[in-house]
Amino acid sequence: MPIMERLICCSGRERMLATLAHQVTDRPPHFESMFELEHEAFGLRFPDRNSWAGMDAGAKERAIGQCLDIYARIIETYRWDALCVYWPWGDPEGVRAAKRAFGTDTFIGGMVGGAVWAIETIHDWEAFSIRLAEDIDSLHDEADAMCGRALALIDHLADAGADFVYLPHDVADNRGPFMSRRHFDALVWPRYQRLVERCH
Repeated sequence: MPIMERLICCSGRERMLATLAHQVTDRPPHFESMFELEHEAFGLRFPDRNSWAGMDAGAKERAIGQCLDIYARIIETYRWDALCVYWPWGDPEGVRAAKRAFGTDTFIGGMVGGAVWAIETIHDWEAFSIRLAEDIDSLHDEADAMCGRALALIDHLADAGADFVYLPHDVADNRGPFMSRRHFDALVWPRYQRLVERCH
């Protein structure tokens, strides 16, 4: 078997793209979905996660700048090759700003959560279980609505220049899906397929 030639990558973005193309790189690319030890690491804090919805345009621009300062330190300190913009969560403006700041050297993505029935989208487990048995049609309707909102957000993130989209949904543990396989295949899996197809 011939030895594959190792590619020399100059940037995290190049390293990520080479890896996705199944090429050998100088080192494996690295990033994490979130890093929320910014105060411990740098003495800085991200804006309060609950404050984004009420910000006017100027306050939001300043808050995004605050996030970018922290992201810059994370990328440099921990040698991240990619950044999935997690504050502001799922926001095309945050992705646009990150693309302007880091997009030449870093692979930039965005978050799309709340897109399918998952552990974090169910708030009353007893009521959800009853609906599985007695009113599954309404669960399908809500699943379609969640998926539709997520598909639109994927389009907005793509328009903002996102290189990738991360779909962080807690749908299983080491034993398998959080609901029966029959219900999972009906309620979750087909919509996940739609989301992944839209990302591609």
